[in-house]
Amino acid sequence: MGDQEFIRVGRHVQVHGFASDLG
Repeated sequence: MGDQEFIRVGRHVQVHGFASDLG
């Protein structure tokens, strides 16, 4: 797994976390 892939996954989780937090 490359650094770029890790960042992509991290951003994906962050965005989903934000949506979940907003409800």
